[in-house]
Amino acid sequence: MSATASSETILHGLLDLSQGWYIWPDREAGWRNDTLHLPGTFDLAELQQRAPTGGWSVLDQKAANGEAAHACLPATVEQYFWGRWGKTRLSSREYFFAKNDPLDENGIYYGVSWFWHDFELPVDWTGRTFELHVPAARLRAEVFLNEQLIGYDVIGETPFSCDATAAVRLGARNRLAIRITNPGGRLDWCDFHDRAGADEPPTALALVWGEQILPLSHGFGGLDSGIELRATGPSRIVDIFFRNRADAGTADIDVQLSGDATCRCILRPCSDETVIWRNELITRECKASFEVRDAAVALWSPLSPTLYELTVECLVGNTVSDRRSVKVGFRWFTVTGIGDRAMFRINGKRIRLRSAISWNYWPGSGLFPSETALKAEIKAVRELGFNTLTAHRNIANARAIAAADRAGLLRWQEPGAGRAAWTGASAFERGYMREKIARMIRRDRNSPSHVVVGIQNEQVEESALDPAVRDILEMVRATDPTRIVVLKSGFAGAENVPEDMRHYADQQAYVLPGDPSYHHDRGDGWSGWWDNHTVGGPGVWQDWIYRSPQDFSHASDNRSEIVFWGEVLGSGSPDPLDCTASTGWQSDREELLRKGYDDFLGRRGWRPFFADHAALSREVAVRSAHFWARVIGNMRISDNVDGFALSGWESEPFEQHTGIVDLYRRPKAPPTEIARANRALQLVIKPRGLVHATSTRVIVDVYLVNDCGVSGSGILQLSAGAQEVAKRSVTISGGEVYAELLLEGIEILVGGPGYLGLHSGATFQDTELTATEDIFIVDWRSGPDIAATILEEGCNLASFLREIGVAPVQLFRAPVIVIQGRQALTQAIIDYAENGGRLVILADGSAETKHWARQFQNTGILPNRGTLGPAMASWTGSWYIAGEDSAVFAGLPSRCALGWEYQADPRGAGAWFAPDQLGRFADGLLLDNDDAQVLVVYGRDHQPELAAAMVRIPIGKGELLFSSIAGLYSSLSGTANGVHPDIARKWVRNLLTVQVDTPFGHPHANRC
Repeated sequence: MSATASSETILHGLLDLSQGWYIWPDREAGWRNDTLHLPGTFDLAELQQRAPTGGWSVLDQKAANGEAAHACLPATVEQYFWGRWGKTRLSSREYFFAKNDPLDENGIYYGVSWFWHDFELPVDWTGRTFELHVPAARLRAEVFLNEQLIGYDVIGETPFSCDATAAVRLGARNRLAIRITNPGGRLDWCDFHDRAGADEPPTALALVWGEQILPLSHGFGGLDSGIELRATGPSRIVDIFFRNRADAGTADIDVQLSGDATCRCILRPCSDETVIWRNELITRECKASFEVRDAAVALWSPLSPTLYELTVECLVGNTVSDRRSVKVGFRWFTVTGIGDRAMFRINGKRIRLRSAISWNYWPGSGLFPSETALKAEIKAVRELGFNTLTAHRNIANARAIAAADRAGLLRWQEPGAGRAAWTGASAFERGYMREKIARMIRRDRNSPSHVVVGIQNEQVEESALDPAVRDILEMVRATDPTRIVVLKSGFAGAENVPEDMRHYADQQAYVLPGDPSYHHDRGDGWSGWWDNHTVGGPGVWQDWIYRSPQDFSHASDNRSEIVFWGEVLGSGSPDPLDCTASTGWQSDREELLRKGYDDFLGRRGWRPFFADHAALSREVAVRSAHFWARVIGNMRISDNVDGFALSGWESEPFEQHTGIVDLYRRPKAPPTEIARANRALQLVIKPRGLVHATSTRVIVDVYLVNDCGVSGSGILQLSAGAQEVAKRSVTISGGEVYAELLLEGIEILVGGPGYLGLHSGATFQDTELTATEDIFIVDWRSGPDIAATILEEGCNLASFLREIGVAPVQLFRAPVIVIQGRQALTQAIIDYAENGGRLVILADGSAETKHWARQFQNTGILPNRGTLGPAMASWTGSWYIAGEDSAVFAGLPSRCALGWEYQADPRGAGAWFAPDQLGRFADGLLLDNDDAQVLVVYGRDHQPELAAAMVRIPIGKGELLFSSIAGLYSSLSGTANGVHPDIARKWVRNLLTVQVDTPFGHPHANRC
């Protein structure tokens, strides 16, 4: 409600135009050679006014004959017409890995489309000025009202406005028609175009439109919801800036009007209509500034996201010429202690950021979230326990920022392609990016949730003192001096960066709220802001990730700088799609995956293990959730770590499958594990290794994560199974010490094989804390007798057999022949198997798997269509899933994803994705033989087929047992090279002792 006096006349009016639109792709319209115009560089009256192909009347014809889609905003052409006229192969301009992973799945509509909506205006809205506000469009938007061009914009996904006064019709039908042109764009993460491959043209990654190159962005064409027609009197509100101050609970309000008038500000809680503060001033030079002091306000924070409605009215005499309301929150977010004890603070209290990176892809439209998806995102964030989300390499949606304001979710935002503001190929590209950054800042500067602006992710190699670089940070600070602005995320310290990325190392710069300094790298890698990326990694927990309190991944002893782990590792899993048919750009890919997985389960007899695609996919996601929870634990037990961003938040159809949630923002696994790791106050049990051989000693450490600042003393207890192994009196520091080691080096002698549960408990200030952790014990030293002939290119098998007291047997004198490496499958060996012998073949990596696929094709003993292809980067995802066989999995988990017990990295030794390393990455056979029993499945990224990574098949009276598990053979050396060494030894021992007459698929109780 307004505080407007009853004697005042109201001229302000607002019409929401989000509902009732039509969309029609105008495939005959020309666009490819158009000249583009940046804001402020053109006269609208001089631009060519292009009607739809066939004239304006064609729009009604297309609506009537069904060629136009009926839609509500937000909407994109791809939401309704994805692949309608066929699909093409994804190129490097859409998909970074297109050369390695050919996909004929590009359904982007390139070109012109029309979005139109009819509405009426009251006849009594005479004498007013009309402004059309468009929250976001992509890419070029030519705005027509009643066939008159009233606006033009090319700055994608940012707000702009048009003067509609001359074109409106009062008391009659009005038609708003927006001509959207989509030149294409990305369907993955990439936001830079100057790193084409050596065998590609320089513009292979670029978004090229005629003679111009545009900064990269997502490849959809459409409109966001919230398009409004605003009616005002002679003076209107141009801008409102609610500027929080360092003295939390106070603020300045800057208002800009189109003409001098009286400006009135009214502040109320969003929860009721009580006016807690009001003031009014007569503007000078169309500006007014207000100070909010001594108002009884509650502070905004993640734990208490109190919002207020700030209403600004523009009065000319007794006429309310314009009125606008914005949601605001009182809070101060900054960094203190640079050079001494650096930390983030909100409202004076230390805070550590728990985030994941979001590429800002959405179901349906691809580009803009529905209200259902926004609610699902907030629900998932709460369930999983994060307090921050990072908009990564693409601008966040304004409605997603508003949802974060309401929910108490902090937002870190990158505009995407930020470095183009100073490295762009032309003045046009540089100007484009500068304008996009400025619009993003103005759009979100009233948001209490938006706390950090990151200009570019990783790809910055220019000096932080380069005037063009500094100019961008200073421009942002001038536009909004209340935000933290960071030049880049990633690659702090050349020693922490892969060799081929070291030109991006260091060169950090940043500005802080209320601080006039320009902070930057001193030339030795120290800037006060340390942000490093570890994207990649094994995708599954491996014991090297935590070795001891002095040696664990993602820790830090750096107190003098902000320590932020951006893009933390990666662990891909397929989305557990339900059977509900979806609509939009993602629906075709989802149907392919669902059908491919379900066909495999039925054909291979795996439905008793996993009922459908969703069940199998969820099992892989559980593996990932276990991994993420323990990696989060590592970062949180290191008190110097100020925050992290997991890689990543949502999955999408073509590349990022490492999301914790799916495209619809549903957690891919039950949220329990990750939510527990994100708790503000908790005990954390850290065994020095989760997998151990029988009769060995396990060393355990116990930490406290204490983001609440609780202090005091208590009794800490640690048990292994039913046995108490430690009990200590401990004192916790509390205050701003958010993590500390409570128990160190507790030794536990483990006995027989299986799972052993660890439990810890303590009570501090009447708060009872408990923690649990499982370890897995495996017995590889004992078992049935082994008699085997070894044919290997290496020496790991022979060494392993010697270790357990077994001597290899001469060829054809033993019941088993074990072959490793790229050897020939001779007729004599095949005859041996057909007469009752067993062949065990261990292929270690993709190169050897491809070799054996050809051998099997040539000999006909295992018909196949080749291999699925090697695992790629961990964020694209690859996984193994175990079936069931009592002999093969004796003493090992089965009917589950190969998770922390196996520690099986599909990339072998866990190397960074690179084409020259693909030969040792995982792969699997695409079988044509229905007689084969698939023991382990290999799947990867978005491929709709599942391959056999371990298979058992009869050959005459004997059988073949083939494995392509990457690292299984290598890890027999005792060093983890893709599989935990103790697991590798146990598993290979099982393979060597399986009897030919053992029934396939015999049920047993071992299960993850």
